Amino acid sequence: MMAEGSFRYRVGYELVLDSGLRLEGACRFINAFVRAPVEKFDGFFVASLGYFRRSKLAYSAFLIDETFTLLGQLEEKVDHINA
Repeated sequence: MMAEGSFRYRVGYELVLDSGLRLEGACRFINAFVRAPVEKFDGFFVASLGYFRRSKLAYSAFLIDETFTLLGQLEEKVDHINA
C-alpha cells in the first residue's frame, strides 16, 4: 500500500521522466489534465502544451500508457512549490 500523498509524487515523477517536462510544467499539466487535449499517436500519448517559462517553451508532452492511466487516477491537484 502506498503512503498517503506519495501517489501524486509518483505520478509527477513518471510524468517528468516520460515527457521531459520540468517540474513546474509537469505540475501545471497534472492540474490541467482533465482539460488538456491528448491524442494517441504511434504507441504514445501526445499532449500539446505551448507552455512558456522565461526563455523556454514546452511544445508538447509525450506519455506512455501507464503514465496516462496514473494521471487519470489522480484526484488531487499538485502545487509545484511543495512538489
